[in-house]
Amino acid sequence: MFKKLLNLKKFIWIAASAVCLLALFIGFLFAAIAPYGANKPKSKPTVTLGSAAVSEKKDKKADKQTDDAASEEYSGEVITGETVQVNAGSVKLLEETADAGQEYIDSLTFLCDSCMIGLRDYGLLTGGSANKQVLGTSSGSLMVNSLSTALVVNPSDKSELTVSQAMMVLKPEILVIMVGSDGLSSADETQFKTSYKAMLSTVQAASKDTKIVCCSVLPVIADYSGIDGLNVTITSEACEWIKDICGELGLYYCDTRQAVKNDSGILSNQFAGSNGKTMNTQGIEQILQYLRTHALT
Repeated sequence: MFKKLLNLKKFIWIAASAVCLLALFIGFLFAAIAPYGANKPKSKPTVTLGSAAVSEKKDKKADKQTDDAASEEYSGEVITGETVQVNAGSVKLLEETADAGQEYIDSLTFLCDSCMIGLRDYGLLTGGSANKQVLGTSSGSLMVNSLSTALVVNPSDKSELTVSQAMMVLKPEILVIMVGSDGLSSADETQFKTSYKAMLSTVQAASKDTKIVCCSVLPVIADYSGIDGLNVTITSEACEWIKDICGELGLYYCDTRQAVKNDSGILSNQFAGSNGKTMNTQGIEQILQYLRTHALT
């Protein structure tokens, strides 16, 4: 009886050992098939950008598009503050238009040197010699080296003001600038452009809504012998300098030479005053007519 119990105990121990070995084998087999099954994610992890990162990416893209658009739209320098505002990089040449009439001429304010000061003194504008449209010095000459500092006569009360002060008082809708011949032969390109730009700066700083039309320097007659040494070459060069400035600053340019020059580019004698430089009555009338048919509309 004791021997039977001993054999049964051995059998149970062997059976239990077999069961344990079987369980251990199954565990190893499962581990070999799926070693990380319990922790492996069902899908690949994804990265979600925060709102700030997405916004920054969009902002950079938008900034680049804005910069690209700006570089295509503008080719000139933008100057702000108390200097001339730059809007474009090309000359705004006033082409021929329908006759804008006397009403258009009446809407203009003129800044003149000695070549066109007769516009003030000859009574050719509405109001005659008492017109309120022309700015010029008491002597009529407006030297190139002092365009922004010279004193001009206020047509309203005959007081003397700088160009800047006159702009603050008058606030013209359109200012037609007819200067550049007085003292021209004594100025090189750099000096001329520096002084001319300084004048433009004072004008727009004082009256920001004023539209500016820069006119060409008028030629002299073929045998001109004035002590200022002007000739057609010098005046033509100055016209190109003014066009360069208008191109740089995006301003209007009117080639009023076309109204009074002959085929050789010199001033026709019929339009010249006795000194061969200033415009006579006929010359001024020709230029006024040219402005009417090359109007700023």
